[in-house]
Amino acid sequence: MKLIPNARQVALRSYSQWAQAASVALLGSYGALPQQMQDLIPMPVLIGLTCTILVLGFIGRLIAQPELAPPQDGQQ
Repeated sequence: MKLIPNARQVALRSYSQWAQAASVALLGSYGALPQQMQDLIPMPVLIGLTCTILVLGFIGRLIAQPELAPPQDGQQ
């Protein structure tokens, strides 16, 4: 397996990666809450919000992000 030339830049700045990180953070923080606070947020709401964030990530993957393009030969 070989990484793309600008893998670090894509991982840190692309919309799709931000959406994946947000969904993981949302699920992880919910799991860390005490049971009484988890009871305040219904599970279907949590799942719906997480799915919405992931769908936005899919859309973000399709959006042109020229700043993430690897440099062309002869350019910096």
